[in-house]
Amino acid sequence: MASIAFPLPGPSTSPDQGRRLYIAKFSLQCVAMSDAGLARQVCHVLSGVRIAKAVHHHIVEQGLELGLVSDDVAKDLAADYERAWKHSLTELLASMGHRPSVPRDRSLFSPLLEPGERIVASCSDQGYFTFATGEASARRMFGDHEPLADLQRALASGAGPADLVMIKGRSLAPIDPELGVGRVGAMYARRLGFAVLEQSELEELDRAACARALAEFRDRIVTLWPYLSTDERQVCRHLLGALGRSLESIGSLQ
Repeated sequence: MASIAFPLPGPSTSPDQGRRLYIAKFSLQCVAMSDAGLARQVCHVLSGVRIAKAVHHHIVEQGLELGLVSDDVAKDLAADYERAWKHSLTELLASMGHRPSVPRDRSLFSPLLEPGERIVASCSDQGYFTFATGEASARRMFGDHEPLADLQRALASGAGPADLVMIKGRSLAPIDPELGVGRVGAMYARRLGFAVLEQSELEELDRAACARALAEFRDRIVTLWPYLSTDERQVCRHLLGALGRSLESIGSLQ
């Protein structure tokens, strides 16, 4: 997996097993374009995941390991923040379902998360956002170096990993309480390809969501600023600068 992988701390409901969900970025872009409110939520949550990754890198992997950041500050700015975004990410994915795409089954519409499942780790690789719902599945995700095209072919033939769900194309939609999930794939068909937003509108909403998430994180740092050491303030300055450049140039859905 790519180096942008990072663990999101916190226990899962199935710490020894879990599943891997590999969702194409295109699929999340498509579902975001179906509704402006949903687009704001998707972009805000994913921008938070990007922020959490940067926080983990700057505060834990560099600041804490080099002795520039105290354990208490690392907890406030890394563990607590990542735990909050793990919760938001779980809530977002729990509200969505998909029509299976690998192997393809148009008759089904399945929930992304099963009852009690929680996201415990997140990564990004080869045009996919990847998520794990258990400690063992997270280890497999982080150690997975097989080309995703090979995994896709294995899954399509029925020989792929039992814990892996791969989602691509126009397959995602919010779960409609009136339709539910199960053998209702045909009832969701028209929703899967429906878009109310232009690409430029989605990009504008994405920029606004990234700016909002960054402002919220900056506010968190402001509350801690009087209690930070000179080294900790310098680490935070570098972190905010890197985040501003990353979110402005890449956004949340790339």
